[in-house]
Amino acid sequence: MKRGRTALAWLQRGLILAGGLPALHMLYRVTLALRPGGPGLGKPVIENVAQGSGRWALYFLLLSLAITPVRRVFSLHWLARFRRTLGLLAFFYAGLHAATWLLDRGRHSALSLAQSILSDVAQRPYIALGAAAFFGLVPLAVTSTRAMIRRLGPAWQRLHRLVYGVSLLAVLHFVWRAEQDAWSAVLCGMIWLASMALRLVFWARDVQRAWSEDSDAT
Repeated sequence: MKRGRTALAWLQRGLILAGGLPALHMLYRVTLALRPGGPGLGKPVIENVAQGSGRWALYFLLLSLAITPVRRVFSLHWLARFRRTLGLLAFFYAGLHAATWLLDRGRHSALSLAQSILSDVAQRPYIALGAAAFFGLVPLAVTSTRAMIRRLGPAWQRLHRLVYGVSLLAVLHFVWRAEQDAWSAVLCGMIWLASMALRLVFWARDVQRAWSEDSDAT
C-alpha cells in the first residue's frame, strides 16, 4: 500500500515536470529572441507563445476531462489523483495565453488596450469564447484545494461541473480559429464529444441501478 502511494507521488511529480516542459520551450524561444542580434520580443515571438500556450491549455483541459471516463471504463481509480494537477496546468497555460494576448495588444495606454480588445472581439467573436472559458476556469482553480473542497461541501461538486461548459467554450474557441490546423481541431472536438458521451452513458447506468435498488427494496 505504501509502495503504491510512493509510486503515485512520483508519477504526480513527473506529470508536473512534464507539464512544465512546453513553458520551458516557450521561455527558451523568448530568450533566443532577446539575445544580442536576435529579432527581439516582436509580434511573431509573442504570437508563437500565445498560440502554443493556448494549445497546451486546451490539451491539459481535455486530459483532465478524460480522466473520469477512462477511470471508469478501465477501473483505473488511481487516475483520479491526477485530475486536479491537469486542471491546474490547463489554468496556468490559459493564463499565459491570455497574458501574451494582452501583451500583444496593450503596448500603449489603457484606452488603446480597451479599444484593441473591443475591435478584436467585434472582428473575431471566437475571442469572446476564449475569454469566457478563461474566466470560467478561475473559480475552478481557486477552489481546487482540499481546504476549499471541505469548506464548500456538496456545493464543490456542483461548482466544478462548470468544467463541461468551460471545456466546450475552449474547444469552440480553438476550432473556430484553427485555419491551418484543422486535424487538431477535429481531434480535440472528438475527444470532447467522446468524454461527454461516456459521461452520459455512466449517468444513465447509475440512474438505472439506483431505480433497480429502490424497486428491490420495496
